[in-house]
Amino acid sequence: MLLVVSDFDGTLSELVDDPNDARPFETSIPLLASLAALDATHVAIVSGRGREDLLRRTGAPPSVIHIGSHGAEEGDFAPIDAPTSMLEELAGRLELLATKVSGLRVERKPVAVALHYRQAPAADAEAVIEAVQTIASGLSNVWILRGHAVIELCVAPRTGTMRCDKGDAVERLRRRVQATAVLFVGDDLTDEDALRTLTPGDLGVKVGPGTTAAAMRIMGVPDVIELLRSIHQTRRDWLADGHGTARI
Repeated sequence: MLLVVSDFDGTLSELVDDPNDARPFETSIPLLASLAALDATHVAIVSGRGREDLLRRTGAPPSVIHIGSHGAEEGDFAPIDAPTSMLEELAGRLELLATKVSGLRVERKPVAVALHYRQAPAADAEAVIEAVQTIASGLSNVWILRGHAVIELCVAPRTGTMRCDKGDAVERLRRRVQATAVLFVGDDLTDEDALRTLTPGDLGVKVGPGTTAAAMRIMGVPDVIELLRSIHQTRRDWLADGHGTARI
């Protein structure tokens, strides 16, 4: 049983200054849907985006599992009941910070608040990160997540079945579908949580530069498409040779 998991932004979609402008690469979703249609093959997208936002952007069929909020939103499960007061307080403090530095953008999510600094002066980046870390300091139920020019505060328990952790999400999926092998493709710092869970027989693929736990590296979204196309063809041929079993 093969489990194929991909990030969205920077992996299936090019990175853009405004997250609202992100769209999946033209052939990425059809390729994932084709993979999901094969026997003994499961496919998932795991993203820091809210799950409803992710669903709207991909338009993928139900056979492609969508997990949002870095693992905290999945399928029929409701989002973690993040305290509204805590989210509002964090959003307010980040929005205040955004008034002091040009180019900052606050994004509210179902269980998190993100501060994007891609368009802020590079010289201000470290000070912005330190300020956000100070805001979250001492709050035991707040995860600090770093990504490409974004720092996010996720309000979720550090224990339990649903957490803001892509590694936890991949492990949960592996158990549920009884996967014997996992392929994970991602570009972001939060994807390293998933890459570190991989075991012998799995394959981790890093998209773009940077230190990684992945065994393989490709350079951009077009390379992801070629990888998915190759996996689909190889998997289809392998199953056609009689190696597959019925989907669990």
